[in-house]
Amino acid sequence: MNANDILSQLILNQITISQALLLTKSYCLQYLSVESNVWIDHEIRGYDNAMQIPAYRLLECDLYIEVFNALGNMTIQRLDTTHISAYLRDGGYESSSPEKMHVTQGLESLEELSKKGSGSLNMYLNEGLKNMILQWYNFPKHTRFGRIYQESDIAYVKNLITKVKLHLIDILQKITPMENSYTSNEDTNQSISNKKKIFISYGWEDEQHNSWVHSLADKLGEYFEVSIDVKQPLGLDVNHFMEIMVSKSDRVLMILTPMYKKKADARENGVGYESVLISDELYRNQSTIKFIPIIRKGTKYISYPKYMGNRLGLDMTDDTKFDTNLQRLVEDIRYN
Repeated sequence: MNANDILSQLILNQITISQALLLTKSYCLQYLSVESNVWIDHEIRGYDNAMQIPAYRLLECDLYIEVFNALGNMTIQRLDTTHISAYLRDGGYESSSPEKMHVTQGLESLEELSKKGSGSLNMYLNEGLKNMILQWYNFPKHTRFGRIYQESDIAYVKNLITKVKLHLIDILQKITPMENSYTSNEDTNQSISNKKKIFISYGWEDEQHNSWVHSLADKLGEYFEVSIDVKQPLGLDVNHFMEIMVSKSDRVLMILTPMYKKKADARENGVGYESVLISDELYRNQSTIKFIPIIRKGTKYISYPKYMGNRLGLDMTDDTKFDTNLQRLVEDIRYN
């Protein structure tokens, strides 16, 4: 299956948009830009960070509250949101706007909802935001409340889905000529072997740090041939493995932390041995861009090994900027 097949089925509504996203990811990955790949991932899995949500996922909505009287009977009241946004921003909820619903879930669940034809999408607010809103509206002292929720008409959800479809069509239309120019005598094995080889040098620390490094390796593995120590077979001569990786890899990523610097400068453990190999190559070729410093913890001053000097690196300490930094990293490796 190729981009043109997916495009035809999508336009003819023979597959859902969420199915088309998955097929594009499966069959057209090598032609996707980093930006498009990240966008497809988000539309499939959903958005974890509200700051990453594109504008088309901010839906017009109304705000409602459940109010209980002295007998325990509940009524639902619509709240006026005309002047509350500035108040919420002052209270630390910069990205919150009661009249805009931040839709984070993956597209498949939205497609299921849209099949109903009519109705609404409801989203309940968290306790912190709920309490801020209650303070603003200044309800009578002894009033009891249930949940506060946003409600958006299904028509807005359908409009969101349409915008995803149009953007995916645009991506597929750009991929089709690339596939057509791909020569028929280039088989899969050859294309794999032409991938740039990446080695990741890092120090074992806490589980969270190790997991982050392995996640980065998996993401980069979609574009390059990535080697990392934990994925090598038991019984391997580790020193020989490191020698080969530092020597033969196109780029070497160094995941820097204060602990990495300590081990590198003291020539301790695996990081120390890799540092000997890296510093030797830097000494022999001072103009090389082969080694990419990536700051995961700390700053340049407390995480850079001495031999790295003033080389330009990438700060990846802020997880909210992970996708942006990943895109920059992939493009740097691709084109340099």
